[in-house]
Amino acid sequence: MLIERLKNSMKLRVMLFSHLMLLILFISIIILVSFTVYDDNKQRYQQVQQDANQQLALLIEQELADRLRTLSGFAPQLAGVSGLLPHDEVQNLLDSRVRLHGFFNFGLIVVDTNGKVILDSPKVDGRVGIDASSRDFIQRVLNNQESVITKPLIGKASGQPIFNIAVPIIDASNQVQGVLFGVTLLKQDNFLINLSNRLVSNHLSQFYVVDKTNDLIVASSNPELVFKALSDYAGICGILKSIQRGEASGFATSARGQEVMFTSDPIGRMGWEVVHAVPIDVVVEPVWPLLQKLVLLLILVMVFMLLSTIWFLRREITPIAQYAEQIDAMSNNTQTFTPIKSSRQDELGRLVLAFNHLLAKQQTMVNDITEAKFVAEQANQAKSEFLANMSHEIRTPLNAVIGLSEIMVHDKNLPEQNQRRVNQIHGSGKLLLGIINDVLDYSKIESGRLEVERKPFKLNDILDQISVLFSDMTVRKGVELAFHLRPDVPTDLIGDSLRLTQVLTNLMGNAVKFTEKGEIELCIRAERIEEDQASLVFSVRDTGIGMTEQQRQRLFSAFMQADTSTTRKYGGTGLGLVI
Repeated sequence: MLIERLKNSMKLRVMLFSHLMLLILFISIIILVSFTVYDDNKQRYQQVQQDANQQLALLIEQELADRLRTLSGFAPQLAGVSGLLPHDEVQNLLDSRVRLHGFFNFGLIVVDTNGKVILDSPKVDGRVGIDASSRDFIQRVLNNQESVITKPLIGKASGQPIFNIAVPIIDASNQVQGVLFGVTLLKQDNFLINLSNRLVSNHLSQFYVVDKTNDLIVASSNPELVFKALSDYAGICGILKSIQRGEASGFATSARGQEVMFTSDPIGRMGWEVVHAVPIDVVVEPVWPLLQKLVLLLILVMVFMLLSTIWFLRREITPIAQYAEQIDAMSNNTQTFTPIKSSRQDELGRLVLAFNHLLAKQQTMVNDITEAKFVAEQANQAKSEFLANMSHEIRTPLNAVIGLSEIMVHDKNLPEQNQRRVNQIHGSGKLLLGIINDVLDYSKIESGRLEVERKPFKLNDILDQISVLFSDMTVRKGVELAFHLRPDVPTDLIGDSLRLTQVLTNLMGNAVKFTEKGEIELCIRAERIEEDQASLVFSVRDTGIGMTEQQRQRLFSAFMQADTSTTRKYGGTGLGLVI
């Protein structure tokens, strides 16, 4: 029974064979993975990372001590026998200490005995004159003559998270004459981040310095977390949550949802902890040699599967290829459709039979569509030709009406009532001529008779023509008309100046028509300029009534207006933008 089903079902044969091959591949992968040393490698990497983190914590502590020692050694140079040196001498000394400026990324500050900032280097606007007497570390230095490394705080001058190293300025008579302190911005590059990048160079690692005592994130590879409450982010970051619980190392989930391995070590001088976390993907990187062996074995298995699959599919697909050749032959000769012959009883045989039925139905539909298309094309061509001819016939007598009425417009001897009626005739005739011209152009486009010329012209001439055409109308409305021609736009061009003028006239005409106050602006810029070609962008902006989103969808539809009621205010054919 099974053999009979396999003989009559290509689908069953392909699925059964594919499943067998996949099962062989799966068993091979399971056997190889069982011999990997994944867990041992993680533990080994964890120890290496912990050693590196301990070294980083020690380096940070040494760097803090070095900065404090250097600052303490420099401070006495700012004092004389009794009191501080003159301010200009102190400023020169501050500016000349390149090493100290390298230590503190927001500079050095000198505070007098009243807690007021009197000098800084480099100079920062608004920093000199700040009253820092309320700072606890200033009072500790002034009152106790002790050196202080502060906890993170918000700087008065920078408004950003900082920490300071402050030392007393003691003169020759052993009197405190002020405070010298260096400022380190925690959100910008600083020695904490630089040491971390130098010691743990993997760009995927995450770095934190946390102050559990004060519930603060002191520094981070993500500057947005600096000076944030540790407890606020412990809920969404498994690393910080583990650190908050007092765990020194382990595995957790980062704020980005990555599984990471982390280690933590204290910075003794500050009571801070330095934390590094590395994605598990990086941890298993040393397993690659074993994976290479796995890949090699997989390649051998895949080669075997490929050869077997090629043999099997060639045996099964040969009839399909033959049917495809017959279909290709029919597609190259659309006049003759010959049914495909097949003696198969499986899915492929039923597919061929269904294709033959579809082929016969399609032939009937093609004949009907061809006939309907021919009739529609003939009707459309007749309509376009009729419209083009009638537009010409109507425009000829209308030009005479406009010409005669224009002569009468300038006749000063006509009575006022007759003059007004002649003006109405002249204006209506010009309006009707514009409508007929639109219809004529549209019919030319539909009938394929519109030709585009290539002649030299000057862009400035077109702009002058448009300016003359619309200046009177905009002046009467009190609307400002502006032309912005970018300096890099070429003005000597080759193209169809008539059609360009027509397009710009339609756009500007719409802007003038729908703008009652404000301004209308035509801006021309060059999008691309090559040796002998230029792509120019013409944009028209106005302060008119605007359009709704629904009206914009009909913007380029023929004979469509934003306002389709019979009493619409502005009129028009709805062909300007279409053309």
